[in-house]
Amino acid sequence: MTQARQDGITLRQWLPLVGLTCCAFVFNTSEFMPIGLLTDIAASFSLTEAQAGIMISVYAWGVMLLSLPLMVFASRFEFKRMLLGVLAVFSLGQFLSAVAPTYPILVCARLVVACAHAVFWSVASIMASRLVDTRHGALAISMIATGSSIAQIFGLPLGRAIGLAVGWRMTFAVVGGLSAIAVVYQAAVFPAMPAGERFTVKQLPELLKNPLLIALYAVTVFMATGYYASYSYIEPFLAQVAHVDAGVWLFRLGGQLAVQPPVRRAPFSVPCYHALRRAGGPAAHGAGRIVARDSACRLRTVGLLRHGL
Repeated sequence: MTQARQDGITLRQWLPLVGLTCCAFVFNTSEFMPIGLLTDIAASFSLTEAQAGIMISVYAWGVMLLSLPLMVFASRFEFKRMLLGVLAVFSLGQFLSAVAPTYPILVCARLVVACAHAVFWSVASIMASRLVDTRHGALAISMIATGSSIAQIFGLPLGRAIGLAVGWRMTFAVVGGLSAIAVVYQAAVFPAMPAGERFTVKQLPELLKNPLLIALYAVTVFMATGYYASYSYIEPFLAQVAHVDAGVWLFRLGGQLAVQPPVRRAPFSVPCYHALRRAGGPAAHGAGRIVARDSACRLRTVGLLRHGL
């Protein structure tokens, strides 16, 4: 059977790759979405923006603390089963967020989403690169990065627009519905993919002896802390301090904050790329190229720790 080809990639490879790109968009949209809805969520539960913002901190801490144990557990599963399970948990968390009657339940629902987030971003790049031939690995990686970057440009303000139109709960419900569709789609098109190299906690001390990884983690801590500390409260700042239409300016800021992904170097594994995208800076980019030469196990660990940091 003849399959359509583009740049040497078959239609059978394109379909799951496009699905992963859409998943990357949905996951990153979900990550940034509460930022644009913070004022509305706070008002619904009679909280201040600062109190409602605790939800964002709990989500971040949840991803950080859960990434390593969840990936140690998930590394034993075949990739397709893992992906479908992660998408199902993600969808469940979104629907729970949409119907949460109290703020503590909403925070717990976001923790469910955080579990899926921690696993997905640790393996998304690995799955994408294994869907295609080695020579097309850079293209596969760039597809995932594109979905993530588009979410930064349009995902947050789009969530804000839906929230303004029909309420913040419907925004979570829409994301949950898209996730459910993704489960069905990937179940139909994603090929069977054997599990990769298993990672155990016993290997962690060896990774921490690598000075390049430690330097990368340190850069990530400082850059991500400054970035998210300011960005998390951009919506109430625009409305209350700058006195501008937050919805319009979120679209503009999204375009300014978007980061173009690297597409030339196939060995530059996506978990490492995502760590550097958050860390930023030429020094971090150069360090990442060196780290990328290490084993796939180390690259996966960079992805794990990046999303916690």
